[in-house]
Amino acid sequence: DALLPLTDQRTDIDNKIDGLLHWNGSGTNVAEGLAWGWRVLSPGVPFTEGAAYGEATKVIVLMTDGVNNVDPNPEFSHLSEYSAYGYLEQWGHNRIADKTYAGFKSYADGRLQQVCSNAKAEGIQIYTVAFGITDVQTLKILEDCATAPPYAYTASTSSDLIDAFKKVAQKLSMLR
Repeated sequence: DALLPLTDQRTDIDNKIDGLLHWNGSGTNVAEGLAWGWRVLSPGVPFTEGAAYGEATKVIVLMTDGVNNVDPNPEFSHLSEYSAYGYLEQWGHNRIADKTYAGFKSYADGRLQQVCSNAKAEGIQIYTVAFGITDVQTLKILEDCATAPPYAYTASTSSDLIDAFKKVAQKLSMLR
């Protein structure tokens, strides 16, 4: 699905949400999601709707329900489904030295940490919401990614998730 540029048109937002399609086939890559969120907030291309840095408070609410992974496909010669970084079989000569699923997780976790650090260095406030995640390493990365520990939430149930988003909304409404 294409990203919706920043807008204050509620109908456009609701229509975009209603039109989103779930696609299961590439795994989870939290760093890519965060990077695209940051691009939308930035004043430069590919999106230009964002205010200049320093002129407005910029906030990302990063929610994920999984650890960084790539979907395996052992029947396919590339060993995995296609991801933002290509196929697992290709990684050895273009991005990731360890052509394993653990190697992908390690690489993607490092990328997430780097994107978090870079976005926060630009003044982006980051809230994280981990839904249904039990992997201790991933939870620690998400906690460290958040601007401060109170900006990191974990949720195990749908009501926990709703509560986490209510808390984020309350904190954001104080900014206004």
